[in-house]
Amino acid sequence: MSGYQSPLTDIFNAVTSTAVPFFFLTSGFLLGKKMVYPNGISDLSVIKNQLLKILKWYIIWSAVYMPLAVYDYIRSGDSAIKCIFLYLRGLLLQGQHYNSWLLWYLLSTIYALLLIYFLLRKKVLLKNIVLLSAGLYMIGVSMDWLVLQNTLPDIFMMLARAIKKTFLTGGLFKGIFYISVGLLLANKNIERLRNKGAWLLLAAGFSVKCLLTNEIAASFVIPVYAIALFLILIQSNMKDSPRYVVARNISMVVYFIHMYIWTFYYSLVYKQKTYGLDSFLVTAIVFFLVAVVYLYIRSNKQIIKSKVQS
Repeated sequence: MSGYQSPLTDIFNAVTSTAVPFFFLTSGFLLGKKMVYPNGISDLSVIKNQLLKILKWYIIWSAVYMPLAVYDYIRSGDSAIKCIFLYLRGLLLQGQHYNSWLLWYLLSTIYALLLIYFLLRKKVLLKNIVLLSAGLYMIGVSMDWLVLQNTLPDIFMMLARAIKKTFLTGGLFKGIFYISVGLLLANKNIERLRNKGAWLLLAAGFSVKCLLTNEIAASFVIPVYAIALFLILIQSNMKDSPRYVVARNISMVVYFIHMYIWTFYYSLVYKQKTYGLDSFLVTAIVFFLVAVVYLYIRSNKQIIKSKVQS
C-alpha cells in the first residue's frame, strides 16, 4: 500500500525523536546544577564559561569540517564570492555545511545561552524565560511549517523561501526551550513537582506521536513526552559509576566524527552519497573503535603526565 508505514517504524521514530531534546535538556539541567546553590544564589559566570566553551568547540569543529564544505563549494561551480557568502550564512545562521549538520546543535546552544544569560542579568525569572522560549519554539515550528508549504499565497511563499534560504528550518529557535526547561528542572525549589503525572504524560504523548502522520503537529507533542521521560530518568535511583563517564566521553567523540567517517566510506565505496544498512554498520563500527582507541591513548597520556609531575 502506498504511504503505508509499519507500527514498528512509528515507534522507532517516536523514540528517536527524543534524542535532540535530550541533548538540550541535559545541557540545561547539568548547567543548572552548577548554578543553583543552597542559598538560592545563581552564579551567572557558569553560563558565561559554558558559552565560551561551546563557542570554542564550534569554531574548532567548524574548522575541522571546513574541507568538506570547500569540496562541496568547488564541486558546485559557484563563484568564490557566492561560496564565501554561503559559508558565512551556514556558519552564523544555520550551523551546518556539507555533511556537517551536527554543528547546528552547538550553534543553537550558543544562541540559547546568550539569550538566557542576557535575560537572567536583567533579572527575568527563569519560569518567564521558559514561557518566552516556548514562544520561540512555536515560531520555530511555524517556520518549519512554512518551509514545507507549496500552496500558500505569494506573500507567504516569499516568506517561506526567505526562511529556507536563511535558516533552512526553525530548528535554531528550538534549543533555547529545552535548555531553559532543563535549567528549571535543576532548581531545587521544584523538586516536589517533578514526579507528578510524568508517567501519564509519557504514555499519552508517546501514543499520540505514534498515531500522528503530520510532522508539524508532532512537533507540539514531542516536548511533552521528551520532558516527561527526562523527569523520570533524573529521578531514577541509578548509582554513580565510572562507566557513565566513559560512555559519555565515547558518545561525544562519536558525535563529532561520525559524519566524516560516513563521508569517507561512501566516497571510497560508492563514489557518491549513499545511505543504507551497510553504511550505518560500517560507520558505527569504525567510529566506535576510533573513539575507544582515542580515549585509551588520551587516558594513558594523562597517567604518564601525572606520574612525571609526581
